[in-house]
Amino acid sequence: MFKNITSNSLAGLANAQRTSMLITFIGIAINLVSAPRFASLYSQRKMDELKRYSINTTRLMLLFATPLIILVWLFPQYILSLFGKEYESAVWMLRILALGQYINIVTGSVGYLLMMSGHEKDMRNITIACGAISIILNFALIQLLGILGAALAIAISVAIQNLWAYRMVKKRLGFSTIGRIH
Repeated sequence: MFKNITSNSLAGLANAQRTSMLITFIGIAINLVSAPRFASLYSQRKMDELKRYSINTTRLMLLFATPLIILVWLFPQYILSLFGKEYESAVWMLRILALGQYINIVTGSVGYLLMMSGHEKDMRNITIACGAISIILNFALIQLLGILGAALAIAISVAIQNLWAYRMVKKRLGFSTIGRIH
């Protein structure tokens, strides 16, 4: 059904995906600390402080993620060679997946903001819709581009989910996680 997909190319995709997740590792750590603070500030209706805190959180995540994305884009073959010579062919998969994860970082802690502010149903609906989008994109793009299409579908789905959640934070909470602090 899916042409040109071998066990080696699937292993390359899996390795590239796990490696690209390193870009968001610091974001995950920051979000685990920030989520309770988001909930507390929201429940106290301290919206200006919540905005400031979320923007600073985004900036901190960007501070750590930006050098990593630059390294991934400049030296993907070297990074993948650390796992073995057979993974070096996944260069473009790693670059594409890393870009999707970087968009995740750029938008900030939008998923946690929605869930910690009583808008978890919005996040659930976004996640379900993006899951369906991911399935459709994977089916279509794998047919067209093979295993590279899978990487592209994953990155696009991650980006759509985070951009959609970003828009929902602006709508529900009234601020941008990447805006200026006044």
